[in-house]
Amino acid sequence: MDGSEIVEEDGNFLLPTPSSLSAVGIAINGNKNDKYIVRWALDKFVPEGDVVVKLIHVRPRIVAVPTAMGNLLPLSQVREDVVAAYRKEVEWRTNEMLLPYQKMCAQRKVEVELVVIESDDVPKAIAAEVAKLSIRKLVIGAPSRHIFS
Repeated sequence: MDGSEIVEEDGNFLLPTPSSLSAVGIAINGNKNDKYIVRWALDKFVPEGDVVVKLIHVRPRIVAVPTAMGNLLPLSQVREDVVAAYRKEVEWRTNEMLLPYQKMCAQRKVEVELVVIESDDVPKAIAAEVAKLSIRKLVIGAPSRHIFS
C-alpha cells in the first residue's frame, strides 16, 4: 500500500489522511545551495507517491538583542516588548528566507510544512525533530549542485 489507496477498516472505507503521507525532511540552512537540495529532493521523492515535505531550519537561540551601535545586550537587560519585537523580526526574516523553498514545493503541488527550531546544537535538534515527526527520509545539504549529476 502506497498511502494513496482507499483502506477498509472495521467495515468502513477510509481515504488516506495526511498522517498516511510519507514525510520527507529537508534541512535548510539558508545558503545558496539550498535550492539545488530542495530541487533534488523533489525530483527524487515526489514521484514515489504521496509525500509531505517538511522544511527543517535550525536557527540559534536568541540570548541577546542587537543595539543600534552593533553591541549585543543580554535578554535580561532588555524590556520585554523589545525582546518580543526582535523575536518577531527574526521570525519574519526566517520565513522570508524559507519562502522560495515553499514556492518550489507549491509549484510541484507538494504539501509542505515549515519546521523552525531554536537551538544551538543543530545535529541534535534535527535528530530530535526527525524522531518526533516520524520522518522516514532526511535530505541534508551538499557542497555544490554538481554533486547530484
